Amino acid sequence: MIGTATFSSTKNAPHAVKSLLAINKQLYNLEHLHSTIQFVTSEQRHSGEYIAILKNRNRIYEQAKNKNPGRGSGEIRNWKPVASVYLNPEKQEQGPVEKKAA
Repeated sequence: MIGTATFSSTKNAPHAVKSLLAINKQLYNLEHLHSTIQFVTSEQRHSGEYIAILKNRNRIYEQAKNKNPGRGSGEIRNWKPVASVYLNPEKQEQGPVEKKAA
């Protein structure tokens, strides 16, 4: 199971912790889709593969919109690549949020 480890003594603990960290690093970089970078993995972003992925997603969304223009509430999702990504960005103050009825 990911996220838990058992070991018979504290002597084995460092190895178990290192193994868990390696697994979590792999999941985070190779499998987790990050919403901040348009739902691609960190690895896809760093390798440049994300550009083709986002172009393909945009094409698929455009095709679906053209096939059934009445479906959805407006424009398709923005699949443009994110230019800059920040770790722990400063929170921006937002005005009142207007909620629309479903």
